[in-house]
Amino acid sequence: MDGVTIAWDEAKPANTDQIGQGDDQMRSDKTALRTALNDEHNFPSTGGANTGYHRLGSARIFYGANISTVSSTGTEGRLMFAASPGALFYLSATTRQFVGSVAGLSGNDDDGWLNAAYHAPKFQCGDVTTSTSDATAIVTYDSSFSGLPYTLLTPQIGTSFFYVAKVLYASKTSMTIQTADMAGTAQTGVKVNYMSIGTRSYQNL
Repeated sequence: MDGVTIAWDEAKPANTDQIGQGDDQMRSDKTALRTALNDEHNFPSTGGANTGYHRLGSARIFYGANISTVSSTGTEGRLMFAASPGALFYLSATTRQFVGSVAGLSGNDDDGWLNAAYHAPKFQCGDVTTSTSDATAIVTYDSSFSGLPYTLLTPQIGTSFFYVAKVLYASKTSMTIQTADMAGTAQTGVKVNYMSIGTRSYQNL
C-alpha cells in the first residue's frame, strides 16, 4: 500500500488515432485505473462481491509534529497522531479532543472488569482534609463510576506521629474517609491524598 506505477495519459486516444485502436486504449485505461485503486481497495479484475472496500490498514490519519500543524478545513470527524507528545486526537471544526497516548495507563485486575466490554478505564485523584469535628471527609466523584472503584489513600505525616486513613463508606458516586493516629484515636484536620480507579460504562452510547 505504498502506491503503484501505472501507465496513464489523459491525452490518449488522440484525435488523430485510428478508431479501430480505441478499444485497446480503453482496456488499457481500465486496467491502469483498477491497478491504482486495487492498491488500497479490493478491486478484482472481474468485479463481483465486496469490490471497493478498504483493505485492512489502508485508511490513513493525519500525522504531524504537533497538533497545531493541522489547519486545513474539512477536518470534522478525522483523527491525527501528533509526534509531540505522541498522542492521538479527534479533530473537528471546534475542538481537538485527546483520545490516547503512548504514555497512557494500561492495566488489569483479578475480576476482569477493567477490561470489560463497553467500559473505559476511569480514575479520579485529589486531596481532602478531614473535619475538625468528626475527623471525616466526603469525596464526591465528578462523574460516577460504573461500580465500586479501587481506592488508595495516603495521609499526611504528622509532626510527632503517623496518621492512618480508612474508608468508612464507599459507593460509585462518593466515599467517606476518616483519619486516626497509629493507636486508633481519631485525628482531625488531616490532609489525605486519594486515588480511585475504576471504569465507566458506555453500553448505551
